[in-house]
Amino acid sequence: MFKKIIFTLFVLFCLFTNTHAAWYKQRPSNLDSVNSPQEGYILTYDSETKKYRWKFFGVDTLGTFSTPNTTGGDVTWDTLNFEVFVNTSTAYKLPLASEYRTKTVCFYNTSGTNNINIDPQDSDVIVREGEEQLAGVTIVLSSGAGNYVYLFSDGEKWITRGKKGMITEGI
Repeated sequence: MFKKIIFTLFVLFCLFTNTHAAWYKQRPSNLDSVNSPQEGYILTYDSETKKYRWKFFGVDTLGTFSTPNTTGGDVTWDTLNFEVFVNTSTAYKLPLASEYRTKTVCFYNTSGTNNINIDPQDSDVIVREGEEQLAGVTIVLSSGAGNYVYLFSDGEKWITRGKKGMITEGI
């Protein structure tokens, strides 16, 4: 009985003082090889929060349009994040998810009366609010100034990670 108490106290001591396996408990959740960050990131330790995290090491410029985009069409970018500000009803074609792994794009509606159609490539899938659609099926961001949809590519499909307004299945 005494040995069990001592062992229990030892285990609790190790857990609460972070002396045993502290790195494993505080490692970034995306440290595994399947989810390792793209080139340009390094693993850092924040001594204030006592946590490991990925930090971008390099040019940290977001690609953006400074004025609303009314042309639609194919969307391409070479930065980590891209924002498209839209003030007219139009359709945008996403690039292949496999070529944009870990990159994000945000479509932001600047006008109150326009729907935004977002088309994946024919072979790509969009996961709309947790629901995987068929390959090539469009999503539609509802009209309303300030509505947006934030998409992330995991290398296989585009996934909605945030939104304001309704996102419906298109054609």
